[in-house]
Amino acid sequence: MSDPLAHFPQLTLRIADKLHDRLKASAQANHQSLEAEVIARLEGSFTTQPQESLAEGHQALLDKLHRLEDLAEEASHSADA
Repeated sequence: MSDPLAHFPQLTLRIADKLHDRLKASAQANHQSLEAEVIARLEGSFTTQPQESLAEGHQALLDKLHRLEDLAEEASHSADA
């Protein structure tokens, strides 16, 4: 029987002991292997938005919220008149 993972390239990586310990602890907390933890973190780094894009999106949402509040207040005043 052949190894189902044999077609995946291997990567040898040297990292500081402290980072290795943090990865191991995180893998244990997430109930997965160290390899799975590293892969999940690497894949996540390609799918998350850059911090600037998040900040811009956050500001756009706040602007819309303030506009909705203004419209609600205007509607409330119109209903009272």
